[in-house]
Amino acid sequence: MPSAAHTFTSSNRATQITDVACGSGRLGIPHGLVAMAAHNSVGVYEPHGQGTKSRVRTLKAHTDSVIAVAFIRRQMSNQGATPEEAAIVSASADKTLRVWKLVSRKVSTDAAKKKESTNSGWICSAMLEGHTAPVNALAVMKGRRMPSLGGKDLIVSAATDGTARIWERRELDTENDEVTCMQVIKTGPRYALAAALGVLPNTDIPILFLGGCDNMISVYIRSDSQFTKMLSLQGHTDWVRNLDVATFTAGKNASAIPGLLDGDLMIASASQDKYVRLWKVSEGGLGAAAESAAVDRVGGLVSAKDETKVDADISEFNDAIEMLEALVGDEGEGGRQLSTKAHIIEVVVDNIKRKYTVMFDALLIGHEDWVHSIAWAPPIIKDGMYHQKLEIVSASADKCVTVWRPDSGHVWSPDVRLGEVGGQNSFGFYGARFGPNSDWILAHGYHGAVQFWGRHMTESGETWKPIPGLSGHYSSVEDIAWNETGDFLISSSLDQTSRLWGEWRQSGKSEVSWHEIARPQIHGYDLHCLAMVHKYGFVSGADEKVIRVFEASKTFLESLQNISGIVESQEVYKERPIGASVPALGLSNKAILPGAAIDTNAQLIFEPMAPDVVQGPPLEQYLIQHTLWPEVNKLYGHGYELISIAASHDGKFVASSSKAAVYDHAVIRVWSTSNWKESQIPLSSHSSTVTSIQFSHNDKYILSCGRDRMWSLFEAAEDGTFKLTVANAAHARIIWGCSWSHDDKYFGTASRDKTVKIWNRELATTNADAALTIKLECSVTSIAFSPRFHQHSNGSNVYLVAVGHEDGSIQIMSVRETGTGLISTVAEVGDMLYLPVEDCPGAAVKKLAWRPRDGEWVLASASEDHSVRIYSF
Repeated sequence: MPSAAHTFTSSNRATQITDVACGSGRLGIPHGLVAMAAHNSVGVYEPHGQGTKSRVRTLKAHTDSVIAVAFIRRQMSNQGATPEEAAIVSASADKTLRVWKLVSRKVSTDAAKKKESTNSGWICSAMLEGHTAPVNALAVMKGRRMPSLGGKDLIVSAATDGTARIWERRELDTENDEVTCMQVIKTGPRYALAAALGVLPNTDIPILFLGGCDNMISVYIRSDSQFTKMLSLQGHTDWVRNLDVATFTAGKNASAIPGLLDGDLMIASASQDKYVRLWKVSEGGLGAAAESAAVDRVGGLVSAKDETKVDADISEFNDAIEMLEALVGDEGEGGRQLSTKAHIIEVVVDNIKRKYTVMFDALLIGHEDWVHSIAWAPPIIKDGMYHQKLEIVSASADKCVTVWRPDSGHVWSPDVRLGEVGGQNSFGFYGARFGPNSDWILAHGYHGAVQFWGRHMTESGETWKPIPGLSGHYSSVEDIAWNETGDFLISSSLDQTSRLWGEWRQSGKSEVSWHEIARPQIHGYDLHCLAMVHKYGFVSGADEKVIRVFEASKTFLESLQNISGIVESQEVYKERPIGASVPALGLSNKAILPGAAIDTNAQLIFEPMAPDVVQGPPLEQYLIQHTLWPEVNKLYGHGYELISIAASHDGKFVASSSKAAVYDHAVIRVWSTSNWKESQIPLSSHSSTVTSIQFSHNDKYILSCGRDRMWSLFEAAEDGTFKLTVANAAHARIIWGCSWSHDDKYFGTASRDKTVKIWNRELATTNADAALTIKLECSVTSIAFSPRFHQHSNGSNVYLVAVGHEDGSIQIMSVRETGTGLISTVAEVGDMLYLPVEDCPGAAVKKLAWRPRDGEWVLASASEDHSVRIYSF
């Protein structure tokens, strides 16, 4: 059965797109599992898993970008256990929410039942419809005490349609859920951007917090299955971007933290005003605890529900508030930075009226730009009891991930700062979360990488060290290519980067993992195509109309040896630059030679790798600054954006095409790599954009296809130039891709007309009909012949053909010769017709490429869903 060896993808640009399972796994979801939003899919990943557990699996059902992800948690017991994760809920720009469950059932191998045969555990158990605009915020129950609600789970969603919806989820069976919308809360045009759901202290009554474009936090309390707005918390002077709640646990020392009592609900809010605010909900009115808080620290209360003044005995506290407001600056409506109000709300519990105080608790100052997210540390079991650590992690546009902790006087301060210095990530971080037991932190930023830091305790104290994380393109991946020996894969994307993926072979471990090990090109234009010219050199094309030529640096080859175990002779290392840098306002990777001075004004400055860094995959900060390949040439000639490029297998020629709307521009330019000049007049045949170019394996032919629904075949003449041999309007729609068989006897074309056609090269000049036409259920966007024959069960040799579809599915077919022609059958690799749905992309497959290596079957794919995937068979 084919399986994904690795999926390279990125996180979406939103605040609430990651969550971590911190339970023990009693309900089936593994401890430490990370859920993340990746394009229109939900990615699940075990950061410290072994083998297949450490691979990203993608859950696909949404039709647009996923904006928020959260685990649905349940309380297994009141005091002696932390909440357990029961399912995942995701919210999307497609205006829907989805619930995902991990089920245990056998995988069918019946090709006639495609959906059943591809299910490997995760299923979409429910779809929540009702919003009329993208859903941008989620909330699920959190805290020490979670009401059972009759076996139902409470979910809150907020959307840009100016509403928040309250949902109740009930499990019907192991694979299906029933979700009912219980209430629609109208938030108005200043819609909610963040939501948090907790429980009033010492009750089973849910309390909801909504923060958003009105700079305030609205508080709702549920009664008779309906939430009622009780008050609005003022203080922030810009949009509230994120909210999180936790239950304070005093433990054995009930007076350890001034002003906080066991069971108090703590709320953290992050805002674009650069501040984090802490609030608390306590049982009772303005009692001794509140007065103690007012005296002991900045925070607190000044008025009750009717906003009457507090007695003059705390006038000194008011003076302190005014001084601190002057310190942080009076901004926003009313000039309030620190709210000096406490609110008392009355709630009927078991026919008895109870009073609760909602009040400001602390202001966290330390970030220098928007604070995008805030998260409490996950609860743990301490002395056999539920215990909430007083730790907060925040992520900001100032490139910092900050861990906050209070001292014995409950004064909060930044205790740890993590993040990046320099590089491409100029927009900082969008979100951060603790792992189980707060042993590690993950953070995601503007460019999609998910970074990890691990906590280490030493004799000198606590230290945090970076851990290899997840990286991937953050826009459509347009092209991929293996080097000639299959040692690594290079991809190009509309995110303006080319990335290199290779194997990490750790000493003492038999299993091999794949990682991004270099970023050869970081450009200023969207990249559309690339081709390997030789083992350590490639060409790329972009919107800038220029073809750029790159050669690997000496440091990359040394790093590749340490990471992948690929050893080269000294001749290969000879006279290579040690790296490259991009000057300020420049686009070219300038070579850095040994002993040469480094331009301190360069935008990206390369520094040679330290020996202790190259033993494993480079970290994100290293990738974006120190792994560029030197640029050795530029090729000018095309008048429009580059679309396709190919290189001959002997490395002597490069062929390229650009965007075109008329015959004169729809040409293929052929370049000689000996002098990097055009070797002949442009090849003309097409009347519109040429979408794909392929050299035959013997380099005697150039095959092209295009938007004009036609393929063309050019043959090398005795003088070394290529001449048009035949052109065929073969399909009814655009031809997206073409590919040669390994023996050059056949070539295939893939079209939007939902067909794949196989052509006999020798007969194509005289016969306009395809040797084989394969009709499929979906538009075909890519095709790739395998690099060698596959042994059929009957002993005959067959061609394997990989086909990528517009819906993201990937199909493997075998094609064999008979006395009367070609016959297409299901590939006999694992008796599978389609690759598992969870391993396939969530959008159109742009390119497929088989690894050119004997003894194994490895296929790589590039997709519009921003992913690069590598499959092994």
